[in-house]
Amino acid sequence: MTNYGIFSGLLKPSPLIVASAPSRPVIERITSATDSDMFSGTSSHAVPSGVDLLLVFFQGWPVGNDDGGDSTPADAIDTVTWSGSACTLLTQSVSSGSQTWQNGQQTVWYKESPASASAILAWSGGIVLGDGGCIHIVNLKNVDLTVGTSGIRDYFTYGSSTDNASITCSLTTTAIDLIVVQSSQQGNTTLTGQTYSGTAPNHISSSAISNNGDAAFLSSAQPTAAGQTVAFKGAVTTNFPGMNSLSIAGK
Repeated sequence: MTNYGIFSGLLKPSPLIVASAPSRPVIERITSATDSDMFSGTSSHAVPSGVDLLLVFFQGWPVGNDDGGDSTPADAIDTVTWSGSACTLLTQSVSSGSQTWQNGQQTVWYKESPASASAILAWSGGIVLGDGGCIHIVNLKNVDLTVGTSGIRDYFTYGSSTDNASITCSLTTTAIDLIVVQSSQQGNTTLTGQTYSGTAPNHISSSAISNNGDAAFLSSAQPTAAGQTVAFKGAVTTNFPGMNSLSIAGK
């Protein structure tokens, strides 16, 4: 037997280090809300510990006079706060129809590493959310915040001023990402026409407002390959559909 002398007590096998498997983002909680106020609103929402990313989806069409006048598109929501702390605008699309109420808005705001609290999400700005004003507030865990914009790898936003339009996009993804989609339509609350790579996604939540039966739908899907197509086509009697699509990076 070999004698290692004074070093014999120092030679010990190193522990085996096993890397943790990558994990897909998880939607921890959703609050859906509607708003008929002029230019501002609030919603109670809870964020537990461990949430990496807070997303806020807005969609709406103004009614009456927005503060830009009848001939201009709706002015964007300009302030969103969570528990008094400012959120950041990711993207917005404002379509221009021939009537003020056709000036639809699709908007996404986010907050990285939001404070854990049961608190108020508040918004204000120049759009009247009374005609189709639907909001989804989403908590996400297992998000790689170093990718893209605070874990948002890719996104697409579109608001149409055309009846019964079809909307499609192709997002950059990896196999452990999560696709989160809010699609909306005016004048019909029927969920229809949502697909991801030709397959119906997981429908999570609907938010409908009584004025004209407008609605927004929140869905998620798991990518199986890069570049798959997200599609939304509103119901036959739908006016002015819109869609926010995000690819959230797993870690």
